[in-house]
Formats: sequence, structure tokens, C-alpha cells
Amino acid sequence: MRIVAATKTFQQLRFPLGDQKFISARLHGEEELIYQEVSVVNTLGLPLQEITANTVGFLVSLLRNRVWHGPDTPRPDIDEPWVQRYLGPSNEPELMAYLRTGHRGPGLVPAPGEHWDLPPVKLELEDRVFEGLALSYQDLLAYSEEYSALERAERAQNLMRSTDEVNVTLAQVQTEGRQIIQERSTVVRAEAAATAALLNARRQDGGEEISGAWLLERVTLDQLTAVRTYLTSGKEPEPEEAQTPKAEDGGSENIPINA
Repeated sequence: MRIVAATKTFQQLRFPLGDQKFISARLHGEEELIYQEVSVVNTLGLPLQEITANTVGFLVSLLRNRVWHGPDTPRPDIDEPWVQRYLGPSNEPELMAYLRTGHRGPGLVPAPGEHWDLPPVKLELEDRVFEGLALSYQDLLAYSEEYSALERAERAQNLMRSTDEVNVTLAQVQTEGRQIIQERSTVVRAEAAATAALLNARRQDGGEEISGAWLLERVTLDQLTAVRTYLTSGKEPEPEEAQTPKAEDGGSENIPINA
């Protein structure tokens, strides 16, 4: 039996990422096992810092083995800071899908100009403009304190006992209910503070920095979640979710905050 994993041509295509180029060698069995292990471990409720460290560590090893350099140039050093700068939750899945399957869209060979960089994001809020790239792993780590507050509060919400539990008194249920409400408010305010910090890093209008309180006075809670999702994924909501007309209808293609 003869096994052909992939043709040499498709294994040696170059593709750009950040300020370097890489070759398209497919994931081999050991890399696939490690990637699966990392993916599963990251679903076990770990702190954001640990999840990010697991992912970044794997990507460093993966990309080091694929970085391209000329015959007369030294091999570039792909380290954790480099991965944290150029990769994030928005482009890592697409990069991994390409290296696992060799496909990017309908064909094997990426179209001219195709890249795996972090996608651009643009958001308008009242008269403020925020524009830049979707969140990198560096962004996530920079605001890990705010994210940790979110995680702690969310875990606390899940500790409320069922009213059907034996020996749970009405007073206990009321006390825990008040705690849940307070923790929920903590979650939302922490989310707003983290989101405001991420938006401040993308200010394009020269205005003053915004705060979480400023943001909460101008958006609904659903819109706050939509902003965070947009900054993380780099993908705008579907039109029916966004409830805004497209540019050709006289509206805006940016994510609507105060429609």
C-alpha cells in the first residue's frame, strides 16, 4: 500500500502572516493530537490567561516548523510575543483549518492578496469612531484582569442552589438571590470596562478615553455583548440581528450601536 499525504507542491506553498511568510505543510499526526488536546483542555473552564498560554504555546511550535526564509537569510524567531501580536481568536481557527485541510475557500491555492492576518474592525458610537484590528492574544492578555473579574463573577452566579434542595430555607434562597443579582451587575460592569479599554486602543477621532460607565449609558446590554463579539471575531452581525440597513440603502455597514 502506498500513502500519499499531499503533493510536494501543496505542502510548500508560501502564505503571509504578520511580517513573515510560512509554508503550507499540513499538520502531521502528532501535531493534530496536540492540537486536539489543547482544544479540549481549553474547554474545561480554565482562566483566560491559561487558555491563551496553551493556545499560543502550541502555535509557536507549529509556526516555527513552517516559517519560510531565504537560503542566505537566518530563520526568523517565531516566539510567544510574535504569536500574541499577530494571532487571535478571529484568525487562528482559519489558519488551523488551512493547515489541517489545505483548503482556503473553493481551491487549494489562496487567491492573490489572500492572507491570514487579524481582520479589520470599525465601530461608530454616537460621534466617536473606533477602528483597528480584531483582538489579538496580546489584547486578551493586556486586559486579563477585567476578563478575570468576569470569569469570577460568572462562576459565582452558577453557585446558587436549587430551591428544591433539602433544608434550603426561604431566607437562604432570598439571600442567594440577592447575591446573584449583585454578581450579575458585577459581570456586566466588568464587561463594559474591558470593552471600553479595548475600544480606547482603537480610537481614531482624537477624543478622550471612554469608560465602562460611559459605554453603559449609551448601549443596551445586548449591544454591549455584540460589540465584544465583533471585536473578538472580526465578523459583523447578520443584518437581521444588527437591525440596520446596508450602505446601499442609506445606512451604515459598521456594527450599529445607537441605531
